[in-house]
Amino acid sequence: LATPFAAVSLLDGTKQLLAGCSFPSGPGERWSPVELSISKFTVASGIPFIVDDATVHALLADHPAVISGAIGAYAGVPLFSDDDQAVGTLHSWDNRPRQWTSGQIIVLQEMADLASAKIFRRPI
Repeated sequence: LATPFAAVSLLDGTKQLLAGCSFPSGPGERWSPVELSISKFTVASGIPFIVDDATVHALLADHPAVISGAIGAYAGVPLFSDDDQAVGTLHSWDNRPRQWTSGQIIVLQEMADLASAKIFRRPI
């Protein structure tokens, strides 16, 4: 996707777990409150959440990671459990705004399908 960051997040009612990520993180950094999660928007809707410029997006402009400059663009695709519930995301982001292409979203969706299969031990 030509982005510096990607992660797999799983959510429950109160926490987000970074189950895997493309950057170093310590044990305490893998868990965060769901209130700080951007993935919660993808999980709640069950559809991809694609943001080209987080600084002007109604749901993200006031988010601490956007204000700090850590997130400028975000693309998240839901991960589905065996009972077809969105329980997490495969997401990628950049620290600057960017225009996501349809090809990048297709790749992200295909990778999310593989991640779901691996997490829930489904055949690929």
